[in-house]
Amino acid sequence: MDNDLQNKIDVLGLQAVDEKAYNKDLKPHEETYKRAKIDINRFKNYKLYGGEHMLYSIEYIERTPIEELLKLIRLMQY
Repeated sequence: MDNDLQNKIDVLGLQAVDEKAYNKDLKPHEETYKRAKIDINRFKNYKLYGGEHMLYSIEYIERTPIEELLKLIRLMQY
């Protein structure tokens, strides 16, 4: 993982989707994602906002400027 990507992940406070997080936060919604044709395996990071998870793909983090990501996080916290 390159430095810019890791810095964004650190600044945003994102967590890696590991087996524990997958089973707790994603697996209960697996069927909903399948019906919506969303491949949850492409999401490698997430952040919880008031108990709701927001998923982030590596591609999205890489292509989105940090300023825009921070602005979205501020909006999600309200």
